[in-house]
Amino acid sequence: MRPGNVPVLRLRGVYSQRLSPVSLALDGVLSGVWREKLAIEARLALGATPQQAFSTLLRESVRRGIVPSINQMSAAYGAMRRLTDERGRLRLDRLSAPGA
Repeated sequence: MRPGNVPVLRLRGVYSQRLSPVSLALDGVLSGVWREKLAIEARLALGATPQQAFSTLLRESVRRGIVPSINQMSAAYGAMRRLTDERGRLRLDRLSAPGA
């Protein structure tokens, strides 16, 4: 492998579903580095640490990566709320039959 190349892993099954947020964040970092190359180099030349030079880019990329997970959790929470009443009791009568 040549220096500067990023290895890409191919995973199947459950692992590939969990890779999605990571791949979104990594894509954001790599595309952001190309887009903001001059700004990052300028920060480093002015004495910023690598962590400081990349901080904005990393923050945006992590945010981009976790949005799908947050959306999935909010959908699950909404379903849980519909299956319980105001006293927290399970209400299976609110569950529709499969195929109905």
